[in-house]
Amino acid sequence: MLLWCGGGLILNFAWELLQRPFFDGYVGGKTNLLGCFVASLGDVGLLAALYVVLWLATGDWDWASHMTLARCLLLASAGFIAATLVEWHGLSNARWSYRLAMPLISGLDVGLVPVLQMVLVPGALVLINLGLVRFGQEPRR
Repeated sequence: MLLWCGGGLILNFAWELLQRPFFDGYVGGKTNLLGCFVASLGDVGLLAALYVVLWLATGDWDWASHMTLARCLLLASAGFIAATLVEWHGLSNARWSYRLAMPLISGLDVGLVPVLQMVLVPGALVLINLGLVRFGQEPRR
């Protein structure tokens, strides 16, 4: 869980910084860094929720070390749904808005970039976790 939250904070902070120009109100500077850090903390909360959802669905607390295609699809689907709901909420409550440069997901009217974040960042964390698990194992003979 330390990798999931700690690594998630780092990856999400980087993603928030990179996606910021797609959002209205982007001005850069230290204010932007603080805003991106706060958003990253919220993203870590979503990651923790995704971890628990996968744990409950699989019955395996260490599910990220035992990935299957079904678990990958469940993680990607849960991330997609969670991000879409967060975007709908943020947009409907005027917490943020997009610039014209933001590609939208047709039919959902939410930004592609923030939705991909909750699909790709958890996937990257799983790959990092699997790499660490394999690195720590004894070589097979």
